[in-house]
Amino acid sequence: MTLRRLAPSHAHFGSFDVHNYRDQHHNLRLLADDVVQHHFPDLVGHPQAHVEPQNALFQDYAGRLPEWASNRELSCSS
Repeated sequence: MTLRRLAPSHAHFGSFDVHNYRDQHHNLRLLADDVVQHHFPDLVGHPQAHVEPQNALFQDYAGRLPEWASNRELSCSS
């Protein structure tokens, strides 16, 4: 079985973590700005532009957790 993930972006939490871990704050800011520009264009220039997308992602993930838990057999490789 092959499981594929299709997404409008390849940015994920790990994309931010690696720059933070390496103290690459300039790259972290560029990535955050890019995510806001492409996925939350209404927040460009807003003082909380980097906070609101995080809240939206956390809410989205929280809503998906029960579904993922009920489909845990999908995580098994065969």
